Amino acid sequence: MNNHNTKLFTTKSWVIAISAIITGASISLVREYYNTNVITTQSIIISLITLVIGLIIIAGVAWWANKPEEES
Repeated sequence: MNNHNTKLFTTKSWVIAISAIITGASISLVREYYNTNVITTQSIIISLITLVIGLIIIAGVAWWANKPEEES
């Protein structure tokens, strides 16, 4: 019955979350390059998939947290 309007994901937290996902994907690419001295297409595709999955998770959590509550 609380009527407070709390947003889970504000613009600032979206920027932080997306930055964290990009950083994680970049670390994966850097580690691949460090181990093999080559960045393969497969590594780039895996990093892009990681970015997309991370964004889907963030969007899902934001939608779930901000959906309107049903009145009883």
